[in-house]
Amino acid sequence: MTDADIFLIAGKLAGSHVVSVAPVVGGGNNRLYCVSTDTGRYALKSYLRQDTDPRDRLNTEFRAMRFLNQHNDPAIPTAVACDPGAGFALYEWVDGFDISNPGESEIMAALDFVKRLKSLSREKSARELPLASEACLSAQELIKQVQARLTRLRDVSATHRPLKAFLDNDLAPLFSILRDRVLNAYAAGRWLPERDIDEAFRILSPSDFGFHNALRTVDGDILFIDLEYFGWDDPVRLVADFLLHPGMQLRDVLKRKFADEAAVIFCDDGNFKERFDLLYPLIGLRWVLIILNDFLPERQERRRFASQMDPKMSQERNLVKASELLKTIKNNGRHSPYGYS
Repeated sequence: MTDADIFLIAGKLAGSHVVSVAPVVGGGNNRLYCVSTDTGRYALKSYLRQDTDPRDRLNTEFRAMRFLNQHNDPAIPTAVACDPGAGFALYEWVDGFDISNPGESEIMAALDFVKRLKSLSREKSARELPLASEACLSAQELIKQVQARLTRLRDVSATHRPLKAFLDNDLAPLFSILRDRVLNAYAAGRWLPERDIDEAFRILSPSDFGFHNALRTVDGDILFIDLEYFGWDDPVRLVADFLLHPGMQLRDVLKRKFADEAAVIFCDDGNFKERFDLLYPLIGLRWVLIILNDFLPERQERRRFASQMDPKMSQERNLVKASELLKTIKNNGRHSPYGYS
């Protein structure tokens, strides 16, 4: 697509004369442009379409933001217009800053957003929204996803000796231990690992939730962005993902604050704490495997689309990060480190 094409699409979506369209560096799997028009500035966003990944990130994000806009959520920018055929969506432009050193006030802002998501999950119109990307509504689904990611990486590891050694010698043995522990615990509690959690306890989740996907505005407000995986999920995964996400660095005291307050938010879910303690290490393994996605051909293609760093450099860096997270999971033992049980 030429610059002239993008210029025309921006004008169509903005409904006003476009003065300039400037690319913005930083998206991990998307292209972002700052659009200046006679009436103001906008963010124009496009995602790479791949036959190997059927997820409709563009439409998912636009629908999610429209839903939250319609319910006047103060932490979400305005979704302006979308052209699924062209593969672009237009949003309010936010003059903001990355949140590189979050503190307690930022944690409380995130918790407030979670509270609102829980409340909005009871809205009738919320039923029209899809499941979150790779939602984990049962223990069996989580186990299935970890196994599938491990298998996929093993398929490409023959040409990457350090990756193969890490998967075979470190990750796979721990996965077997944690999988068996979860299944045994479910059997002892007479829970069905293949049974989805009750709809009454599901929540609308950003599914990639954290300050890596947030901006602090010039007025000091915190806005959450990048909702391309948004949808229904188990709140256990929302909380665990926030605590485990490698894209942000949270002090332990802040993680504990988030975990403790989240337990209060979801106290009506009778086995939230037990489920969290059981599944947290497996969700951690899932993150270890996600960190290694840069070894997959389709992720390399998306990185190139978004003009990211050289794939080999990213692979080396992320193998180190994955190893560090795996060590943390081992050191935590067989439960979460947040004292629920």
